Amino acid sequence: MKQTKPVLSIIIPSKNEESLIDACLASIMNQDSKLPYEVILVDGNSTDKTREIARKYPVRIVTDAKPGKCYGLQTGVQHAKGRILVFTEADCVVPPNWLRRIYNAFETNPTLAAITGIYTFHHSTPFYTLLVKMFLPAGMYIARFLIGTYPLRNTNYAIKKNSMDAVGGYDTRTTELYDLDLSLRLKHSHPIVFDPALSVQTSDRRIRGRLFAFLKEFMISVWHVWILRKPVLKPVYAHIR
Repeated sequence: MKQTKPVLSIIIPSKNEESLIDACLASIMNQDSKLPYEVILVDGNSTDKTREIARKYPVRIVTDAKPGKCYGLQTGVQHAKGRILVFTEADCVVPPNWLRRIYNAFETNPTLAAITGIYTFHHSTPFYTLLVKMFLPAGMYIARFLIGTYPLRNTNYAIKKNSMDAVGGYDTRTTELYDLDLSLRLKHSHPIVFDPALSVQTSDRRIRGRLFAFLKEFMISVWHVWILRKPVLKPVYAHIR
C-alpha cells in the first residue's frame, strides 16, 4: 500500500481471532488493485495473539473496549480516512479482485451509496457449503422484496463515507443485526445494489451443529430490528468461537 491518502478504508472488528486473522489479513494484502487503501483492525481487547499477528501486516490497530461488535464498527468508521468504507470480519478470506470490484461498482454508478455481496464457507462440510450457496443469494432477493432494499452483510459490503455519515452511522444501541438496521435507514434516499459475484469466504462456526438455534436467533433479531423497528438491547446470538 502506498503512503498516500487512501481511497478505501477496510474496517475489521476482532476479538480473540488468533486462529483466523492471519488468513484474513493475508488475503486483504493480496489484492490485485493498485488503489491506495488502509486496513483498520478494531480490536476489542483480545487476550490471545490477535494483535501480535496483526502487527505483521501494515494495518492500523485501534482498541475499543466497549462490549459489542457494533461499537467496534462505529469506532472504525470514525478513524477511517477513505471515501469508501469496506467491511468484512476477522474470520473471512477475500478474493484478489475484491477491492477492484467494489471500487468499479462505485465508479460505474456515481449515485450508488452501498454495495453488498454474499459469502460461502471455508473449511466446511458439503452440506453447509451447499446450503449457503443455494439459499443465501435467494434470501437477498426475498429480502429486497420484503423490506424494499437489499440488506447489507457485515461480512462483505462497502458504503460511501458520506452516505454513512448522512444516516448517523451505526446505531450502537443495537447488539444484533446492526447491518440490517443500517440498510433500513439507508433505503429511502441511498441506493444499495447487490452483486452476487462479490463473494468472500467465512467460517461456518455460527451454524455448525446448531443450525436451528442460529435460525431462531436470526428470527428474533429480525423481529426486533425490522418488524418492531427497535434496537436489540441485549445479545441474542450465542457467543461462538
